[in-house]
Amino acid sequence: MGSDIDLMRNELRPVFGDRLYLRIPNANPPERVRVNALNSRLMSAAGIVRLMVDPVKASHVVKDLEGVTLLKGGSGELDKKADPMLSHISDALGYMVAREFPINQPVGGMVRWTI
Repeated sequence: MGSDIDLMRNELRPVFGDRLYLRIPNANPPERVRVNALNSRLMSAAGIVRLMVDPVKASHVVKDLEGVTLLKGGSGELDKKADPMLSHISDALGYMVAREFPINQPVGGMVRWTI
């Protein structure tokens, strides 16, 4: 037995050999940070689109993004109970976007806001 990471390495190492490199964060970003990062990639406050989803080839992603709602009266949390079949795909995409394209990036002890 082993961790999930050990299982992934054992399955992928024979295929990718020394090219296998797993980037695993020490902790996941808070939900609000993830949602903001994804939303800003889909369309920034300035109206710039940096992430497009093909509605034919990624129809499940589109359905998820369009169907997930926020909790009423909350502070921006996703309502994962409204439809239990939704939010898994958009969560996964959000984790990747928050990791690769964070909204705020630390620079020399300060926070630089990317717009």
